Amino acid sequence: MIKQISEYKFYRWRYLLGYCLISISLGLLLLLSILYSPAGVTNVEIETLLNTSLLSFNDMNPSYVINLPFSLLQVLSIKIFGITSLGIKLPSLLLGILSMIAILALLSMWYRRNVALITALIVISTGQLLYMMQSGTADILYVFYPVWILLAASIISRGAKYLTIWKIIIFILAALSLYTPISIYLLITSLIILALHPHLRYVAKRLSRSRLTGAAIVAIILIAPLFYALYKQPSIALILLGVPSNWPILNDTLMMIIKQYIDFGSSQSGTIMTPIYGMGILSIIIIGLYDLYKNRHSARSYLVAGWLIILIPLVAINPNYIAILFLPSVILIAMGIYKILNYWYSLFPKNPYARVVGLIPITALIIGLTFSGVDRYIYGYRHSPNIAINFSQDIDLLNKLINNNDGLIIIVTADEKSLYDLIANNNDNISIVVGNIPTSDTTVVITNAAKKNTNTSIPLNSIITDSKSSNSDRFYVYKNVSK
Repeated sequence: MIKQISEYKFYRWRYLLGYCLISISLGLLLLLSILYSPAGVTNVEIETLLNTSLLSFNDMNPSYVINLPFSLLQVLSIKIFGITSLGIKLPSLLLGILSMIAILALLSMWYRRNVALITALIVISTGQLLYMMQSGTADILYVFYPVWILLAASIISRGAKYLTIWKIIIFILAALSLYTPISIYLLITSLIILALHPHLRYVAKRLSRSRLTGAAIVAIILIAPLFYALYKQPSIALILLGVPSNWPILNDTLMMIIKQYIDFGSSQSGTIMTPIYGMGILSIIIIGLYDLYKNRHSARSYLVAGWLIILIPLVAINPNYIAILFLPSVILIAMGIYKILNYWYSLFPKNPYARVVGLIPITALIIGLTFSGVDRYIYGYRHSPNIAINFSQDIDLLNKLINNNDGLIIIVTADEKSLYDLIANNNDNISIVVGNIPTSDTTVVITNAAKKNTNTSIPLNSIITDSKSSNSDRFYVYKNVSK
């Protein structure tokens, strides 16, 4: 007698195997991002690091409240791992992993588990997520806050256990998100949708007012530093609201955003690889938009449509905040996958063999999208000359020099001094000098920028290079420079 496919053990374990595959894939991709691609830090990451280093509770500058939760995590990371790529990027890595867990859990609640697993596999291979997870900036917060708020809200709406804890989590995350620019619009839009959608209104009316009040008190305590900073420096409100200091030309920025999603022919430049998604994923997003329109009365359609209506104009005047569109894109991908699977199953509602055969093109689609996404990420960030040039490996190269020498004198330019002073503060055996080579028996290292203005007849010991094809001579090492 022929067994049904559901009788095989591998079929019953398919979701467990899927979760294991996602975990292994995410771990390998993160390792790839840290060690191989993009293999460096950008000027924005260095600027974030310098701002973090200035954080002090004894003399609190009001402007430091912007992305304060992320800054505190980075301070802790640097104390443990020092000024290294890992120390700079670890907060984003951890928040990214937590975000991916929440995305998988949220999609599993909103859709069948097969849709959630397929979407998660596609999402973890997208260059935008991998870039945010390895970037030492607060961009990952635009994924972390909203997805965990949505997950907590979904758990509460289903009447699960420990509702009080999840209510507190929502208020805590909502309060902390106010420290991140333009995140307030996600909260405002969500509250408007809560008031407009009948089912969401019904769920909200059932919640305990006393417990909500307690959670709100916790949130107010958490945003007390923000209130203080706004009182001391009201201009911070403009930054948090996304009001640009110089208003861009709206038509130009809208065209730039459109190109970031659909321009597959232009050469790439900047720190973010464009187009953000490959053509295959973009096609699924378009299918998701169609499903959004067809099922526009559902709560999640209300939410995604509301976010898109509010966020697209905001991103148009603040292109640097394009990461905030990532979570709506993920939900649209899930909608597209759901639509594709449902359409195939509707063609053969009672034919199990046709359903099994349908797994072949679907599997090919998933494998193709996943591997093409990873391939785009690796080669785009590693080998595209207009992108790779924006990532510096100087910090890691210098740390190797520090570990291999008992002491160093580093000659830098005035513009580089703030970063290298920060590195010196975390290493007792190095000192920073702006100017000529001093008389010393200590090994002297001259940066690439400082070498252009430093003339010396001292014999060169070695040149430290990175993996780039141009300007790869990063440090010049001199030993026995005593005169």
